[in-house]
Amino acid sequence: MNTNPSKSSPILFWILLFLPAAMGLASFWVGQSSKNTGSTIGMLALPLGVGAAIYCGIWLARRFFQGSGTRVLTALCFIALIGFLNLFAIVAGCAGNIDLR
Repeated sequence: MNTNPSKSSPILFWILLFLPAAMGLASFWVGQSSKNTGSTIGMLALPLGVGAAIYCGIWLARRFFQGSGTRVLTALCFIALIGFLNLFAIVAGCAGNIDLR
């Protein structure tokens, strides 16, 4: 693993930051024509969202904070925040695929 935050990929960060939300949106759009396929996309987005939150939280903390204690605490806060937002976007995308009748 690369320990120098200045050499870690900002492109990968941005892709992983927006990919779970994009998959939630794709789940909603595909779910309009095929509920099973839309739900499958949403289920694939859940573990991806967890991994993305962990990577992005650690990336942000390592890039902007210096002390190891500060990095750990801010990484946990960023992971929780990004994870919550990813979960919200994915659940909102999958909500159109559920029949409540």
